[in-house]
Parts: sequence; structure tokens; C-alpha cells
Amino acid sequence: MKNLLRISTAGSVDDGKSTLIGRLLHDCQSIMTDQMHQLSTQGQGDLNFAALTDGLKSEREQGITIDVAYKYFASPRRKFILADTPGHEQYTRNMATGASTADLAIILVDARQGPTEQTKRHTAISHLLKIPLVIFAINKMDSIAYDEDRYLEIEQQVLAMAQKLGFAESLALPMSALKGDNITKQSTAMPWYRGPSLLEHLETLDVSPSRDSHGHLAVQYVIRPHQDFRGFAGKVTDGTLREGDFIEVFPEDGRSRIKAIYRGNQRQGEAREGQSILVELEENLDIQAGSIISHVDNPIQESYAWQSSLVWFAAHEAQEGRTYLLKHRSRYFKVRLSKLLSKLNLSTLQTQATRGLSLNDIGQCVIESQATIGASSYESSRLLGSFLLVDEQTYATVAAGRFEFPIELPKSQRELVWHFIDSQNSELFKSLIQESNTLLIDNSPLPGSPEIDLWWLKQISKSNIPVVTNRRELLDYSEGVLWREWSENDLQRLRRLLLSGGSLS
Repeated sequence: MKNLLRISTAGSVDDGKSTLIGRLLHDCQSIMTDQMHQLSTQGQGDLNFAALTDGLKSEREQGITIDVAYKYFASPRRKFILADTPGHEQYTRNMATGASTADLAIILVDARQGPTEQTKRHTAISHLLKIPLVIFAINKMDSIAYDEDRYLEIEQQVLAMAQKLGFAESLALPMSALKGDNITKQSTAMPWYRGPSLLEHLETLDVSPSRDSHGHLAVQYVIRPHQDFRGFAGKVTDGTLREGDFIEVFPEDGRSRIKAIYRGNQRQGEAREGQSILVELEENLDIQAGSIISHVDNPIQESYAWQSSLVWFAAHEAQEGRTYLLKHRSRYFKVRLSKLLSKLNLSTLQTQATRGLSLNDIGQCVIESQATIGASSYESSRLLGSFLLVDEQTYATVAAGRFEFPIELPKSQRELVWHFIDSQNSELFKSLIQESNTLLIDNSPLPGSPEIDLWWLKQISKSNIPVVTNRRELLDYSEGVLWREWSENDLQRLRRLLLSGGSLS
């Protein structure tokens, strides 16, 4: 059984997440001596456990969690890393960040209110992030006099919700974080509950990664201390890698065999998911940071287009045709949100067709890239199957996403199209728009009426086709036209730059 368990807490505002974490730290004797003075009394003499996690001044003033706070504690049987994530809808992006590495989600529900829309949103995000187990902590049972009927009513609601969203395993637990009921030991105030306490659940949960599949290594650094050694350092994203395994490299397309695996200063025969290692290959391949080393029997999936799921973080609405930067591991790709498929209706927990995604919406889409994206489905690998969408202008993160599966595009949509366009031949222009959704280059002579040029730009804007042109006067009609002086001899260099995911300056 895995000794370290990563946990995230979630739930609506004032459901008691920070109090629960503070109580766990206190009852597991994981509070430093200089922190004890923060536990001032409140109300009827109860300790203010939330003060242990609310580190920001604004959090203490408002009594809410804003940023993610990580707390470390241990029991006699296990070590834990617990992420206290915010419940306010405004800070949903912080909740997704804290839950992205969790093995288990504890979603708190106020026994007085029952599940809210934010409870549903956090449960859906937890499922989207492939957290295998969710525990619904029905908190503040003391405020309803430990009413069993009310607990059973909420239990039925939350377990039905988890099943509808697709969780294979979920459970509910009555508790009072403030009073300590069912936190580290069973409560005498609820004799009708005979199950284990929260800590007993956490100590016995087995979340060990599978070692059956062949693994991948995301290269982060190339180590070459002298001319006789070249090693590639990184993290095993999933599965297992062993000495002697035949591997291939993306995007360099090289093949070799693993000669040695090092962890720290020790050589070991194999490495499994989550371990940071150094790999030495038998052949001297040109591998760079950002490359992915895969077992030949479990290669990385390569595609220009992926069906994906998103949690939208931006205040402006996501719309079809807009372009973004996609950050996958340490590489950036210029992509287009080519189609919005659906979004999750939190009231019904059903998907519905949509033309846009608003702040905190969860939806599915198709993303197309100028360069091949090498990834895995999120179901196969959480690290290789996740990405961020970044605004090209502000570099703000607008969405977090997961790859579902690659999509095969027609050849005309997979390759950049390079044409010299006759400014008088509008029929040729129309046919080119139909053939390609990627790039058109106007290198035509200057003659041509402004009316035709304006017509061109209107058609381009409708088709969402980025344009590179050497005609400065077109800048008067569109901010989307990138002007740069180049000759015919620059075409191949320009094409290689764009195909590699680079950009023009």
C-alpha cells in the first residue's frame, strides 16, 4: 500500500473545510508549539481550528479560504499531504489546482443546507481530474442535534450525484469537525453510526499506482557532466520503465534501449509512476527538455486534433474559432478551439449543447493545433493527459483541460497551405478557404482595389484563418494580419518555424 496519501478538500463556502483540516492536525498532534497560540477560543469555548490553515490576512478577516494551503501531517500508519482549497465560486480555479494531484477528494457538505451547486461543481471537477474516490463529509452534525434521518437524506442525495457523474466508488460520513465527532475516532454522540472514522478510512485506503503497463518519462533536463555520459532526467508519468526496455522518443522519432536507471545516486532496475529518475540510453540520441520517452509497446499518441474536456477560468466567454496557446508539460502549441461540443448542466448533471463556455463552466470541445501534439488520454496518464490554455495576448490561464482521445483530420486540414494568391481571382480565394483552415499567405503584387482587399479580410475573419502578408496596407482593415517583410527564399524557413510550434515576431 502506498504510504503517502494526497488529499484535497472541497465544498461550498462555510462548509467547514479549514476547521476539518485544523482538527485533523490537532488530533494527530501535528501542530507546532509556536502555532498553538493561534487556537483562540470561539463561541462556546470551542477552539478556532480554521486559524491553522487561513494563512492570508484577507482569509482571516473574511473567514474564507482564498488560496490553496498545503498541510502535512502523519498518523502511526501513514503520511498525508492535505490541500485546503477554496469553496467560493470566484476561486474555482484554485480548487482545481489543489485537486489536480490528489488521490482522494473530501467534499464537505453542511448538514443544515445539504448539497449546493458548488458541491456539484466540485464533485464534477474531482471526477474530471480522475480522483478515484470521493468521501462526502456531512459536517456540522452538532448543529442539527445529530439527526440520523437528516443525515440519511443527504447521504442518498450525494451518493446518487456521485454515481451520476461516474464515480466508481464514493461514501458518506457524518461528522462534526468543530466538536471532533468521527474525525480521528468514533463519536459517542452518534450511536446509530457504526462505521469507521475519517482517519481510519484515510489510513486504510489503497491508492497504489498500477505497475502492469509500460511507462513514459517526461524529460525535464539533460545531464552531461562529461563527454562519456549523457543522461535524461524527468518524472515517470505513468506505468513502469525497466532497464533493457526498448523505447522511442517524441518528437525526435529516435529509438534506443534503456541502459541504466538512476534514482538519486543509486542505480535501480526499474522506476514506477511518480518517481523522478535519470535514464541512460544505449544510443546517443539528441533528446531535449520537453521530449517524451515511451516504451515501444506503449507509444505516445500523436495528433493535430484532440477531443478534450475543459474547466473554463476566464471572465470572457469561450467561443469557437478563437486561438490560444496550449501548454502541455514544458512545450507550447498554437491551437484553435475549433468546436464546442457540450457543457455540463449542474442542475440536472446532464450535458447539453452549447456555443460558449462561461466562467467556471465544464465542457467538451475539439482543439486543433498547428503542430502535432504528443500526449496520452487523461484516463491513461494524468500528467501526459492534462494541459492549460493560455491567452495569446495577456498570457493569463483561461482554462485547464484534459485530453480525451485524438481525432484524425483530413489531410487538407493537417498541413499548412502555402499559395501565391492573385488579388483579382476571388474564385481561387474562395476555394482555398474551403480547402484549408490553417494559413493563407498573400504575396501578390500591390495592385488591387481596396474593396477586394476588404472583402478578403471579411472572408478570412469568418473562416478564422490567420494570415501572413507583405502588404502593409491590409493592416488598416484587420488587427489579425501579421505584417513582415520576407522574400520567396524565406518560405521554407517560415514553414519550418510554424510547423515546429514557433511564432513570428
